Amino acid sequence: MKNTKTTPHIDYIRRVSEATVILLFCLFAASTASASPASEGMHASGTFTHSFISEYNGAETCLTCHRQAGNDVATSIHNTWMGTATNVVGKEGTETGKLMSVNNFYGAITSNEALCGKCHAGFGLPDDDLSVEKIDCLICHAPNYNKTATGPEPSIDVLAAVRGMVKSPTREMCLRCHATAGGGDNNKRGDLELAMGASSVSRDLDVHLSTEMKCQDCHTFEDHHVSGRGMDLRVDDTTTVVSCDDVKCHGSEPHQENSTKGWVYNLHTNRLYCTACHITSYGKEQSVEMSRDWSNRSLGENGKYNEYIVREDDPAPIHVWWNRKSEIMDLTDPAVLDDGVVVMAKPVGELNDPASRIYAARLHLGRQPWNNTSTYMLPFKVMTVRTTDDMIQAILEATGEIYDNVSYVNTVRYMGLFHGVSPKEDALTCSDCHDDHKLNFEALGYDVEKDASGNLISATKPGGTVNLATISGTDCVSCHSIGGILPEKLQIDVQAMNMSDAIHYDLNRGAEDELDPNNVRCWACHGDGDGSEAAQPAGHPENYDNPKNCSGGDCHSINQSIFNEPMVYEHFMYADKLDNSGNVLPTANISTVGSCDRCHINSVMETRDTTIPSSDISLVSHYGSTYELMAYPDFTMTDCVYCHEGHYKEDWGEGISGDWGDYISEEWGDAIDPMDQETDMIEDEGDEYSKTMFAGDLWELRNGYIFKVTSVDLEGDNAHVQLSRGGELLEEEIVHTDYPYEYEREITDEDGKTFNQTDVHLNMTGIMRSEGGMVAIFEGQTIKRIHKETENSACYACHMEGYTRNNRYTLVDRRSDLTYYTKMLVDFDYYGDNVSKTLATGEEWDLGDGFTLTAKQIDIDGDLARIELARDGVAVENDIDVVRTGEMFYYEDDFHATSVYYDDEFHAINDSHTFHDLRIFSANLSSVFRSEDNNLMVLRDVRLISPDISVVDIEDMEEDTGFRLDGYNISWIRVGEDFGGREPFTLHEAPLHNGRATNFADCVNCHDLGSGMDIKRVDAITSQLGAHVRLNCNASSETALSDPIDKACWACHGIGIEPDVHPDKKPKECVDCHVNGILYGATDLSDEAHGQAEGCNRCHAADYPGTHVITVFKPNKPNIVGLNVIPEVAMSGQLVNVSATAVAGWNMLVEAMEYFIGEEGPSGTGTAVVPVDGAFDEQTEEFEFTINTTGLEPGDRAMYVHAMERGKWGPMNRAVFAIELPEIEFMELESPKPAMAVKPGRHLDLPMINAVTVIIIGIGAWFLLTLRRKRGL
Repeated sequence: MKNTKTTPHIDYIRRVSEATVILLFCLFAASTASASPASEGMHASGTFTHSFISEYNGAETCLTCHRQAGNDVATSIHNTWMGTATNVVGKEGTETGKLMSVNNFYGAITSNEALCGKCHAGFGLPDDDLSVEKIDCLICHAPNYNKTATGPEPSIDVLAAVRGMVKSPTREMCLRCHATAGGGDNNKRGDLELAMGASSVSRDLDVHLSTEMKCQDCHTFEDHHVSGRGMDLRVDDTTTVVSCDDVKCHGSEPHQENSTKGWVYNLHTNRLYCTACHITSYGKEQSVEMSRDWSNRSLGENGKYNEYIVREDDPAPIHVWWNRKSEIMDLTDPAVLDDGVVVMAKPVGELNDPASRIYAARLHLGRQPWNNTSTYMLPFKVMTVRTTDDMIQAILEATGEIYDNVSYVNTVRYMGLFHGVSPKEDALTCSDCHDDHKLNFEALGYDVEKDASGNLISATKPGGTVNLATISGTDCVSCHSIGGILPEKLQIDVQAMNMSDAIHYDLNRGAEDELDPNNVRCWACHGDGDGSEAAQPAGHPENYDNPKNCSGGDCHSINQSIFNEPMVYEHFMYADKLDNSGNVLPTANISTVGSCDRCHINSVMETRDTTIPSSDISLVSHYGSTYELMAYPDFTMTDCVYCHEGHYKEDWGEGISGDWGDYISEEWGDAIDPMDQETDMIEDEGDEYSKTMFAGDLWELRNGYIFKVTSVDLEGDNAHVQLSRGGELLEEEIVHTDYPYEYEREITDEDGKTFNQTDVHLNMTGIMRSEGGMVAIFEGQTIKRIHKETENSACYACHMEGYTRNNRYTLVDRRSDLTYYTKMLVDFDYYGDNVSKTLATGEEWDLGDGFTLTAKQIDIDGDLARIELARDGVAVENDIDVVRTGEMFYYEDDFHATSVYYDDEFHAINDSHTFHDLRIFSANLSSVFRSEDNNLMVLRDVRLISPDISVVDIEDMEEDTGFRLDGYNISWIRVGEDFGGREPFTLHEAPLHNGRATNFADCVNCHDLGSGMDIKRVDAITSQLGAHVRLNCNASSETALSDPIDKACWACHGIGIEPDVHPDKKPKECVDCHVNGILYGATDLSDEAHGQAEGCNRCHAADYPGTHVITVFKPNKPNIVGLNVIPEVAMSGQLVNVSATAVAGWNMLVEAMEYFIGEEGPSGTGTAVVPVDGAFDEQTEEFEFTINTTGLEPGDRAMYVHAMERGKWGPMNRAVFAIELPEIEFMELESPKPAMAVKPGRHLDLPMINAVTVIIIGIGAWFLLTLRRKRGL
């Protein structure tokens, strides 16, 4: 507590005012005396200095301007060396201080004022004058300065020191006194030495000072009263507490909490002060005084009698409990012996005091005079002893009393260590205290047990059982289980981990544990567990704070550990490194943006753990389960779209996540949305996105973009290009080699967000002359393919190796470098628990690979069946097995596997291995029952493996990638493990890949009916697409194709050339080739209404409603309908009237019509006929024409009529008419007259000649009569 300030007197105010006026005048005169910017009293920067002072008169010189500051200094501990005690037990509220002190360096200040006054902040100590006029400002503010008890050191240029004074003291100024207390550098405090005042301080000496911190950064001042107190100091100058755990410094939890070690260290801070671990030694550059014996003196080279002093370099601190209160002895206090030693100063605190913490401290030992009768310490004059070696005289001068027989007593003084903080890498660790016992548990009050050699065996808190003398780590669960000794943050629900659904339930089960079998899981991840008896660690595991990490490749991925855990092939953060020793990117592996815990956090065990671990990976590792984990078939099958396209589903309902939309993907690892149009460019490997193009060449890019070069200008170093999509020309530009070509579009997504997206970025890297003309070379990037598929099966088709093969395997054995595997023929477990097979009596079941199973006899009453297993028609066993319901029927035998390897001379050597009693078939007879007409049996759990065992030698494998079978690295498969199949059980299975290695040109590999894929498929290979069998057949191909019919796919779904990306162009319509532009030699329908019709597949698709297997109709069109001939029997020379209707094909036009008489002639050579309306412009045309029978021979005559459409003549239609000669009844006529045609069935009584004559006469009479009337006759 600082002392109360005195009130200024009127006289003082008057003198200050006068001095101020004088000073201002002087300053004005000085400023006008020189125009120099560095004139006396000012720095060049304009900062005020003391350079104007020409005479120094002690404190009075400073007080002229700084009277208030001087008063503050005068009342501070730096000057008074006294004050009211607040934290000294037994002295609270009393006056005490350095002036009353006793110490084991110089004994006491009494009689030693001349020595001690060298570090007093004034000149009045010898005269006991501590007034403001006696303070010494220079000791704290002047460079290159030293003092005596009564004035400046005579050798000092005081005026220079005054003029160089600074406002804020430097470290060197503080350490003049604080490092040399006790009579020399680092004699007293131990953690303060003059080297710390240098301009540059190493981290090893003090990490804080190495950053150029000043003393005042921690020891703040309030009106020249300084904060802070030591363990052996009596009076506080302010109420401010200086502490590392101040929120402005390191705080109460200074260690980073992103690691277990940080958690543990922070849990110690309530009982361990920072210095306990972070001050590991003191006296680092200057040795430190450890003891001073005044009873043992000798004449030194300096001509003085010196006490015996022991010094040490880099001693380790001791550790003490301290609650920031102390017991400190004054000179007037009785000297009490404690085990024969007088304790002059010690900290207050103990193990059971919750306010106490362990601090780093040091002991200083002494031996000095005392009154053994009255038990008081005796002060003595140090300089008398050193000059005369007469302690009696020295005590006399200090006390006024003679002690003829001087007695000496051993003393001890505890001092806290707060400076000289070591770098954090040198700080004490858990092992330093709990294994190497750098912490003295016995001295700190713990109950200890030692062996015969004195080595610490145990240290326990009184009444406790936890042994702090070791961190063996053997019995992990005793400390870390719920209700254990550790804080809740470090407790684990071991019971939850021991549930069978927990993912680490079986981890390290092979290890032996003498205490609790649940420890073995802890050793596996946090220790050195190896699955053997040696798994139990000898001490607390070194990597307790750095456990194995599934996301870091320690297990499950990249590297398979000794526990043979299930390997993760795909969908983890570092999948790019899998089977990729050179780490060449990109690979075909599927890497995720999130670590394992991002998905697995959604499936954890119910736990009593109320303080969930600090990281998700910790939570998953301890409590992860297979319950409701999306990847496991018992609950939810592997579902790509669940994560990747969740926000395109309207409502998932209350599923695993309980959320809708894109929240699902966020919960499950923030999965990439393949439908998201806002995306980054893809970095493509190799030449996938580079192209050399002639003028007219097309380049099919991702997402249906077509890039076309229309012209190349070698001289202009440019090319004219076009970009189109969906048949629409988006833009055309002239590109140069100096500037990239980019296509950007503005997009507004479903959420209403508008953004600009660059879809294409290409660079023209060069133009050159080629044999075929000028070529431009392009390379660049596009965005990822924007997927349209929303079914998992489509994902598997592109992203799963072996999806069509559906092969499953089992690993039979592994011997040295040889691995034996075989094909799984039947595996009911693969398809779930409810798979069964029902057989009737005598029924044979084809199991595959030549195996058959026959129900020879089924006995309902006996609840049994006789079953025979055969291969290639021969029973595998002589006796037919009789199996009762509930029993297993199995077949075991000896089988051989042969491998060939080569010795050093390349001689082939056959190596045969026999598998004895290898079980290849098993089945459970679940039940037998009677149906309406037969006895039946039901089999479950059927399993059949092929006895034809394959073997692979790892020495034959290339590099370290292992032997891969349908995508599985079998070196990672455990013996007895089954693998392979169609749809994956988990998202981590080997066949899954990112799709970049897919041959997109081989369309029918996926989309033919024979692929077996559950995606859009057509009968392409067998049907050869019907009429499109030759479509685009001349296109070239650089990749292997399943069938040449792939080229027809390129024509409709692409641009007719081999694609290197998945075509996303809208398939061509029929009109694109047959009407709008006649492509690939298609029939031209551009001038036909037929060509404008929709739904061509209704007539032309054999796979209707499909559009792929094309049927070309060859109808007999146009048809001739309504062919009429009048008369059907005509007289020779009579005209025959013909009418007919020609009907062309659907929406076609009749283009011509002709007829032949007598016999068919070549098409186009008959008599042409014109429609009634005079134009060929309709699908249906009507015709009327006459045939002159003159010259035709009598008898039946055939007429052939047909019409034409699209240049093709339709079928002939035939009609017959007869020609007869006339019957002559009147021969008087000299010349024959035209005969009248007579319709069949009609008869006239008059001859035809008379009828004609009558008509002619009638007409003539009518004509004459009319003419007569007109003439008025």
